[in-house]
Amino acid sequence: MDSTLKIDNPRNFRLREVLIINAIGLLPGLIFSSCGASGLVLCAAAFFTAEYILLAIGLVPLSICGAVLFLFPSALGNPYVRRIVMASLDEESPKKVSYICQVTLSPRLHDGFRGFMEDADDVGHLQITGEAVVFAGDQVRIVLPFISIKEVSYSNCGFRGLWVAGQKIKITTNALDDLNSIEFSERQSNTVISSQRISKEIIRELEHRTQSVGAVDG
Repeated sequence: MDSTLKIDNPRNFRLREVLIINAIGLLPGLIFSSCGASGLVLCAAAFFTAEYILLAIGLVPLSICGAVLFLFPSALGNPYVRRIVMASLDEESPKKVSYICQVTLSPRLHDGFRGFMEDADDVGHLQITGEAVVFAGDQVRIVLPFISIKEVSYSNCGFRGLWVAGQKIKITTNALDDLNSIEFSERQSNTVISSQRISKEIIRELEHRTQSVGAVDG
């Protein structure tokens, strides 16, 4: 199996959709920051004044803050991303078990304003077969056999996922034209717990496949 990279014109994941995703996350972000700040202020005031009614009041916005954090993948626009991916399905999309993910290429496919607003170059289905990593997105299609993988590494989701969502998965290869690496992050979850679970499933499956063929040196 050969490594292939195909890039078409975007159909359903364009600048308009990127702006919608950012707009979806605006209100939850404001609620999270305002509730977190007000809750901490009230709790601090209760500590210094011994007015424990303030502590009870402060726990209300902190509870709201916790609920927003728990549902943060939804606040990132994952339900809308799922709609985009489903609208991009065609006969070349994976038919077996797959994961809805975003992909970020290095070097980036999209720079400028779009690259600043969205760290995903594309969204689509990620499938780990017996022979290769297959990604079928709205614009990008990748087939990367395990023997073409130089290194697989994982990192915290960072600020974009408030450091609590599932891990990023970075695959280094020199088999895809001028690309140095491709990075996947799951985008099908609704909660932080499901985001972590899905990421672990992808990592576990990827490690199993790469180790079974001896693709990664370490």
